[in-house]
Amino acid sequence: AACNSMIWRTRCSTCSRTFSLLLTGCDQKSDDSAKTSTASEATESESGNINSYVEIYNQLVGIMGLQEAKTKYENQHIESISKDRGVSFPRLNYDYINEQFAAAEKTKGVSPELSSAGKDLKQKINLLQQDYNQFNIYYESGEYKTDNLAKGKAADASIKKHFEEAMISFNKYQDALNQVYKKEKADQLEKLKQSGDLYAYHTAASLNAAEELVNVFKSEDDLKNAEKQKEADAIANRLQQELSALNTESIKRKEKSPDAPTHSILGHLMSCLSYYRKFKETGDQSDYKFMVDGYNQAVFSSSH
Repeated sequence: AACNSMIWRTRCSTCSRTFSLLLTGCDQKSDDSAKTSTASEATESESGNINSYVEIYNQLVGIMGLQEAKTKYENQHIESISKDRGVSFPRLNYDYINEQFAAAEKTKGVSPELSSAGKDLKQKINLLQQDYNQFNIYYESGEYKTDNLAKGKAADASIKKHFEEAMISFNKYQDALNQVYKKEKADQLEKLKQSGDLYAYHTAASLNAAEELVNVFKSEDDLKNAEKQKEADAIANRLQQELSALNTESIKRKEKSPDAPTHSILGHLMSCLSYYRKFKETGDQSDYKFMVDGYNQAVFSSSH
């Protein structure tokens, strides 16, 4: 059975990350498959509440997201350039985002904070879409050359304000989503633990710890921050414990079912942890990137 995992992403100045909420039932078969299936069904019903909210997040974060669009627009300096410059209006994936907003509004059991944040963000994104609909053709067709950018300059301050307000709203949205996300992860892990399938539980717990590890560092300054390093060390110790437990369960699983497929999650997460420790020694950002790569590969393996 394919894994019904929900993936979301967050930004970093030095890397690209993917995060997985639902981590069970990923083509793993054993004598305990019935228990795993039961745990998966329980978590799927809960994670379905925020799938659309997560998809909105995915669309607005990263190299094709809201911050990037805002920066691209501002860096053109429309307020001071001449008509001889090439100008374009950055675009978000508005059609898909609006579909997800519509789906989000129909979901039940979502926290009032997330629901309210979603509605506010929808309004702010709609304003940006209106700006895009009006000015994309103005710039792409070269109409701005016929009026010496008069229309564009007149609207520039308003458009910048819309981008700024959208970013403020998106930041609040992320905070609300993160609170729900953390609670659902904790609930899912507890259900897995109670299911008795320790292989599935330690797989999910290991991925969760690795996610927390790579998420400690959100900027280049964080990479050099002693408090962040201390926080990361504590998480790394927990990840080490989970990987040891997962290794034990993997051995038991093989002994019980020799034909059971060997999953690569353990190896990828060991690489993640190893490169974290190497990064601590070297301070080399390439080691940090390899740490994140190990985690991303583990997430990919968990959903295939």
